[in-house]
Amino acid sequence: MESIDGGLIRWPDRRSGPFIARLKLGQVGDRLEVVEVTIGSVRGNRIISGGTLRDARVAELAAHALGNLQLGAADAQVGPGELLNAGDMPADFHRHRADFWAGAKAEAERLAPMIEASLSGTGRRYPAGHLQRVADIYSRARQLHQHPTKSVANALSISFSAAAKQVHRAREAHLLPPTTQGKAESPRSAPQDRRKQ
Repeated sequence: MESIDGGLIRWPDRRSGPFIARLKLGQVGDRLEVVEVTIGSVRGNRIISGGTLRDARVAELAAHALGNLQLGAADAQVGPGELLNAGDMPADFHRHRADFWAGAKAEAERLAPMIEASLSGTGRRYPAGHLQRVADIYSRARQLHQHPTKSVANALSISFSAAAKQVHRAREAHLLPPTTQGKAESPRSAPQDRRKQ
C-alpha cells in the first residue's frame, strides 16, 4: 500500500508542542486512513511515556494531517508563483519547476476526493462485513442464552456502550430483527400482556 506523508503536527499545542507527530496515511477504499504514527519531542528533551501515548488522539491528529494535505492541494492548485530572480535562472530550472507543479496539481486532484471523504466521516470506520460479524455474535449469544451485547463487547474487545452502538447499527442495516424497548427479542416472541382481564 502506498503511504502518503501527512506532514508534521505539533501536539498537543499546535504552536509549541512539546511533542511532534508525523502521520502516514494509506488509501483504504475511498478514504485515507492512518497507517503509521511517529511521535517525538520537538526539542528532543521530553520523555515519551505510556501516558503520553494514551493521550495522543489519533483521530484528532489524522484530521490535522488531512488538513495539511488539503492545504497542500490548495497550494498546488494556485501554482508556483513568480520568483524574484526568475530571469536569472536557466531554462532547465523553469522546465523542472513547471513539471514539479504540474505533478503536484495532478496529485492534488487525485487526492482531493479521498481527503473530502476522510474529513466527512467521523468516528471509527470498520471493514466490510463488520456489522454482519456483530449480528452473528449477537445471534449466537442469544441462542446460547448469554447476554448478547456483552458477548459482542467481549468478542470485539470494545466497551459495552460501543457494542450497543454496533448492535444498533446492525439492526439499522436489517441484519438483526427489531426489538421491543429493552428486550432482545423479535416481534414473534414478544412478551404477552399477562394482566388479568
